[in-house]
Amino acid sequence: MTSVKEIMVTKIVSVKPDDLLRNAVDVLLANGFNGLPVLDEDGVLIGILTEFDVIVAGTSIHSPALKRINENPDFYKNKNLMKDDVSRILGMKVKEVMNTEPFVVKEDASVEEIMKNFSDHHRINPIPVIDENRHVLGIVSRYDVIKFTKKTISELADKIK
Repeated sequence: MTSVKEIMVTKIVSVKPDDLLRNAVDVLLANGFNGLPVLDEDGVLIGILTEFDVIVAGTSIHSPALKRINENPDFYKNKNLMKDDVSRILGMKVKEVMNTEPFVVKEDASVEEIMKNFSDHHRINPIPVIDENRHVLGIVSRYDVIKFTKKTISELADKIK
């Protein structure tokens, strides 16, 4: 049985809770990541920031602004009316948006277990792989599982040729 350790990505890119959300989003976009572990000053996992979290945060910010625009079409013509919304968006920190109870696994978890977790919990992606002290050893994403599955099927196909 293949373990998560064999398919996880070990080059970890993380953020801190006090990092600006906009900078964390830049990291997500620049690297094509679905999520980033949030680590404290000791390198301990305290949360995860995912695309889903960013979308939910964006909705909570933009919905009130859109409502104000609909109610007052001159909203964006008046810089003073916009100032508060823009300041709030630019000042948001990762800790305001992150999931503080991320789904995690140990490195000896099976790939089958991970596949079931992804199947059962649609919002989870990626999953941090941690040690007993909550230090991140790696990250496993749906992409990693698909890549592993394709490789396994290709190897089986080669054997039966």
